[in-house]
Amino acid sequence: MILPVETLVTFFTVSVILALAPGPDNIFVLTQSVLHGKTSGLWVTLGLCTGLIVHTTAVALGVAVIFQVSAVAFILATVLIFGSVALLAGTIGEWLNTSSKAQLVLNRVAGVVFVGLALKLMTTQR
Repeated sequence: MILPVETLVTFFTVSVILALAPGPDNIFVLTQSVLHGKTSGLWVTLGLCTGLIVHTTAVALGVAVIFQVSAVAFILATVLIFGSVALLAGTIGEWLNTSSKAQLVLNRVAGVVFVGLALKLMTTQR
């Protein structure tokens, strides 16, 4: 079954807009750029966008149907993904705890984010 061109164009447009919308990954890119330079920030951005493309392609191809049909596939994917994230978080967390420079940068970034949120709350109409 081939999708109509209008559907594909709409899907692609919305996917690009969602990929460009600001989110929590912006803080990660900014942190990496501040800590390791512009090149590191560009590599992180490339990695995040690659992940978005892979995920969007998987959704478009209906990979979710496999997980709906097979509980074993869903559990296996969940365990593998959770294990990978836990391992990565532990490694990064250990590095963040031992790096005073990273702590300083993260505290400053968090401060800017909270000041921005406070300003947004102050200027929002109720």
